[in-house]
Amino acid sequence: MLVVEQVPRKLYIKLYTKEKCLLMTLYTKKEKALDDVTDIVEDIYVQTPVTPAPTVPTVPTQPPAVVTTRGLNNNVIPTTPPRHCGFNNGGCTQVCNMMSQTVVCSCHTGYRLLMDGRSCVAIRCTDPGTPQHGRRSVNGLEVGGEIQFECLAGYRLTGNNVVRCTADGTWSSENPTCEAIRCTDPGTPQHGRRSVSGLEVDGEVQFECMAGYRLTGNNVVRCTTDGTWSSENPTCEG
Repeated sequence: MLVVEQVPRKLYIKLYTKEKCLLMTLYTKKEKALDDVTDIVEDIYVQTPVTPAPTVPTVPTQPPAVVTTRGLNNNVIPTTPPRHCGFNNGGCTQVCNMMSQTVVCSCHTGYRLLMDGRSCVAIRCTDPGTPQHGRRSVNGLEVGGEIQFECLAGYRLTGNNVVRCTADGTWSSENPTCEAIRCTDPGTPQHGRRSVSGLEVDGEVQFECMAGYRLTGNNVVRCTTDGTWSSENPTCEG
């Protein structure tokens, strides 16, 4: 709707909407009659009220969630990213679990978690060495690995001949030892005497009889690998 108003020395032309809201005001600085409006259109200045843009409330942004990893001694290590186990396994090399929006890494049996709280390395038992007078066969020092021991000829194994590396990084038992096999002292025949070179395996005892007595049996006996003498003691007969 267009409304024309005339006041001293000015002519106003007001434009309204259908709802009778003022949309703009046109005016001239010259004094003109109402019937001359069409002749002064080119001299009209347009004055449009400026409506400020509505203010959009600023919503504070939340800082990105920081996912943490619990390492040894329950220490918390920030890890951004990853944010969850579904992305890159949470940064864990083996097992990833979510606990209260926190990535917690763990390892399979036979592995232990490093101080970074993410990496796993195989648990190894220390090398137990080889018993003196013995030998061994090794199939691994990691968890589940075994070492089999045996002794050299003339020695008897005392203890377990097989040890196994357990999940806590220790061996299932102590190393066995190899003890020299010894035959029991055979003694000396009545009316006889002897000379002993040793009671261990391959050691010998040599017998002879005193004057007037004759030796019956073997004059030399030898200690065998099963800890017995090669024959019974001889006797001295008068």
